[in-house]
Amino acid sequence: MACSAGRPIPCWAVLAGLVALAIALHAPIIGCSFFSDDFQVLHRLESDGPSSFFRPLADLALRANLWLTGPEPWAFRLVNLALLGINGWLVFLLAGRVVSAKTALWAGVLFVCYPFHLEPQAWIIGRGISMASAFTLAAMVVATSRIAANRRAGLVGLLGLLGMLCYESAMILPLLLIAWWLLARPQDDRPWRFVLLASVVALAANALLRWAIHGSVVNDYGAGFLTPGPEALAAMPVKVIGRSFLPPIDNPSAQVLRYAALGALLSLVIVWLWRRRGVNADRHRAVGLFTSLFLIAALVAVLGGVSTRTSESDRFLFMPSAFLCVIVASLVQGLRSIAVRAGAFAVLLLLWSYWLLQGQRNWRQASDLVERIIAETPPAPESGRLIVQGLPGDVRGAYVFRHGYVEALAMSGKGAARVMVQQEGDAIEVREADRIIRWNGESFDSIQEPSLEP
Repeated sequence: MACSAGRPIPCWAVLAGLVALAIALHAPIIGCSFFSDDFQVLHRLESDGPSSFFRPLADLALRANLWLTGPEPWAFRLVNLALLGINGWLVFLLAGRVVSAKTALWAGVLFVCYPFHLEPQAWIIGRGISMASAFTLAAMVVATSRIAANRRAGLVGLLGLLGMLCYESAMILPLLLIAWWLLARPQDDRPWRFVLLASVVALAANALLRWAIHGSVVNDYGAGFLTPGPEALAAMPVKVIGRSFLPPIDNPSAQVLRYAALGALLSLVIVWLWRRRGVNADRHRAVGLFTSLFLIAALVAVLGGVSTRTSESDRFLFMPSAFLCVIVASLVQGLRSIAVRAGAFAVLLLLWSYWLLQGQRNWRQASDLVERIIAETPPAPESGRLIVQGLPGDVRGAYVFRHGYVEALAMSGKGAARVMVQQEGDAIEVREADRIIRWNGESFDSIQEPSLEP
């Protein structure tokens, strides 16, 4: 059964292929450990502790994984990779509404290969944002379908609410649907009003649930995203656009040169599109539509913040990259020569694969560090505490022990009841019975041994 008329490739085959591709491309990190907040969240789920976030569906998915497989990182990561493939399939379906089947398939493949949204695949708790993206993209696929208007609106509302129960990024669904309605100009105008209303109702229902269960719509963590400083807010759009195309680098001078080169290249692409606007009007409309969707989705990254120095927070690029990959696939397919198109896709895939391997290397190094730190942590003294200093937060954006160290010890079977982490600037009253150790980058140094005197 084909996905739609004129498409020779069955939907199930595209889905299976993209999931398999996602797993194959990310094989180097499947066996990595948990990271940082992973330990904290999974330990909370094991002990049925409360959460400070309102992401109940993402929590339920992690809890089910934990119940079925136990705390095995590879089992959690395989689910995350399957979600990457599913999202790629939804990109393929959505793109197919406005571009050719071949272009849509390339868009799905590019999304799975995209190197700058690795966090939701490597970091177990990054699952929430990929689940939210899947429900959001599914809602858009349903909204642009030809099913009955009432059923369409109901499904969009349900999928939108489910996405918002996974991660806050799904709250942009009404804006995405408004952009599609205004720019794609669907013929069935009246049913679209019900679709838009359903997405707004889902947003309101999510807000009411948050208020009823948590007592507020936005917690302190979320409020920090909504109140960025003016300088940071002004610079972030440039950072987000740059990081959507370029890997991070801890060299400000080189970064400025790379961003200038990228700006010049994007300007040339815009001029080329303008000069060819009459050659293929449908392709130009598709590029304009998905550029608008990309800019709307990028609002999450602008508010959440991304780093140009490391890969930290590249999970916020997950949703924007879905629309970016459709734009890139459409532009490459717009090249006249078949040989040039094939060469462009080959170069792009090779470059993205290289950057993806670089990112995976950071997560593997972080995993080795996590496992070594846990293994080398000594037991707490019998009558005192073990105070641990100098734990690394990340390896070039791949999380180590920004949080979750004590929970990691507990999950590994080591006694954690009398272990304390002392961050820079923390004031801890040290007693003679306490032992202080510090991670020096390779091993633990003993700073103070407990006194043996009574």
